[in-house]
Amino acid sequence: MAGGWLAGGGHSMLSNELGMGVDNVQQIRAVLPNGTYITANRCQNQDLFFALRGGGGGTFAVVTEASFLVHPKRAMQFARVSIAGLSEDVIEEFLEIVVANTEKWADEGWGGYILPAAVGGASTVAMGTTLLDLAEARASMQPLIDLANRAVESGTLGNATVITGDYYNILRAIIAREESLVFPSSALAFSTRLVPKDSFLGEENQKQLSSTLHDILTTAQGQHVPASSGLMMYAVTPRLYSRTMPESDQPGGPGASSITPAWRNGLWHVIFTRQFDGTITDPDVVEEIWQTTHDLMNPLRNITPGGGAYQNEADAFEPDPIRSFWGGDNYARLLRIKREVDPTNLLTVWNGVGWDETDEKYGCYPDIKV
Repeated sequence: MAGGWLAGGGHSMLSNELGMGVDNVQQIRAVLPNGTYITANRCQNQDLFFALRGGGGGTFAVVTEASFLVHPKRAMQFARVSIAGLSEDVIEEFLEIVVANTEKWADEGWGGYILPAAVGGASTVAMGTTLLDLAEARASMQPLIDLANRAVESGTLGNATVITGDYYNILRAIIAREESLVFPSSALAFSTRLVPKDSFLGEENQKQLSSTLHDILTTAQGQHVPASSGLMMYAVTPRLYSRTMPESDQPGGPGASSITPAWRNGLWHVIFTRQFDGTITDPDVVEEIWQTTHDLMNPLRNITPGGGAYQNEADAFEPDPIRSFWGGDNYARLLRIKREVDPTNLLTVWNGVGWDETDEKYGCYPDIKV
């Protein structure tokens, strides 16, 4: 938790209600490039406290310790829905339902993961909330439950359950499932987008978003590349938390973080991935996988001008990393801090704050057209 998860922002199923990792860290201890050991919090070294919470890993210092706020254990209502997509109509309806209900679900405290599938696969939802009781949670998820029931009635596969559990055990089950989908020696190409709340407001915007996501699925399915594809919508933005965020942590305050404002204004973190054989040595094949992955996200970028991207799970060839990862104001402050604490650029990463793209260490990257 004190590594890249925190440096990039840190999201989870609980982010909607409790905030992101950067919102919950109370103090950081780190070693600067000049060897100085520092303590950063809301009272001292506030610039570094800002930079180390969202400014990106491997850029400002080596973090050795982080202290986090803890929250009392509470019961969580957990919904899991799985629906076989044997026709385009079912997939379209699934996407329309989740898009139309996302803002309401966010206001009810739901957070989690939505995984649509193309024809032949199963679309799933795994979400939880601590703000509803079991009956309220079932009523909230009724549109998806109805879709699953209709799938069963039509002779296809559908399943919907809403139960009371606890976050730790629920998360363990989700992680175990996701880990089973990762093949040994595999590599991943990412392209992602933080989708602003405006994209979920009104029938016209909802239709545009759901049809764009459907197009991504169908286009990916029709492309012949040596990789398996996946589209995921993570409902992990801090919508409810941001409404009551302490004044000290607002922009300009001593506890402000450097994550992009798109996290505060968004409802989804959308991820498109391609998993491929990490032992592939043909550079043309690797380049094609990355290029098609990048291109598939462009339609979503085009309809979300107020969006951004999560640097920890971002397209390595994000077209506008400064605006997408941090925003202009945050980046200006981050660049000033970077030059103060690391004037020789000892710590540098691809697309990081103050990086030098002419550095020879980046010469092996694919030549992707953005």
